[in-house]
Amino acid sequence: MAIFKPGALATDISGSIGGTTFSHNRGGMYVRNRSIPTNPKTDYQTNIREILAELSAQWRGIANKTAWNAWAQQNPVTNAIGAQITLTGHQAYVQLNSRIRQAGDSVITSPPIIAAPVALLTLSATTTTALGYATLTFTTTPLAATERLWIYVTLINSQGIVNVQNYLKMLQVSAKAESSPFLSTMLSSRVGSPVVGQVLHTRVSVYNSLSGLLSSPRATSFVVAA
Repeated sequence: MAIFKPGALATDISGSIGGTTFSHNRGGMYVRNRSIPTNPKTDYQTNIREILAELSAQWRGIANKTAWNAWAQQNPVTNAIGAQITLTGHQAYVQLNSRIRQAGDSVITSPPIIAAPVALLTLSATTTTALGYATLTFTTTPLAATERLWIYVTLINSQGIVNVQNYLKMLQVSAKAESSPFLSTMLSSRVGSPVVGQVLHTRVSVYNSLSGLLSSPRATSFVVAA
């Protein structure tokens, strides 16, 4: 389903309607035919679907649904085009706990009473074809005892493509209290082996293991070297 901000006609549209996909790059908005990818049913995808199904089932047994509904009302989230939307209590419970489950932390049954983590101050990322892994250098380091890096990446063939939101894939979640630099050997398994001239785009948030909350993301890019 497409998301749009209404204007005289429509000033900002993101997503697909029928066979048409709306997106934008540095040249502005554009429209293309929608491509329907195959469903490879990777272990990663299967695991996420199982987590979402389990959490939705667990929601039925949550006693303090009223508290979750109130928390969701007070903590709107930002969608793909920057608009704030309000989740239901059920959606908020599943969203936070799905992150917690992916990180291997303990599920929470009550909504958070702490603020989201503070974003990274600086971030840089590098990779080479010889090594095939990503190196992230960041501050502040190390992270707090309850915090982890929450990392998304993609490899793009064209340096002219700057709007990469739809291409990003979850790379991994770091250990708690991670120190800089962080080396990820999972790059090739998630987005393919890097090729000279490709651009590695990285988006990293700080995740809190006690709440499932994420900081605002910090992004960086790097042209792959040999």
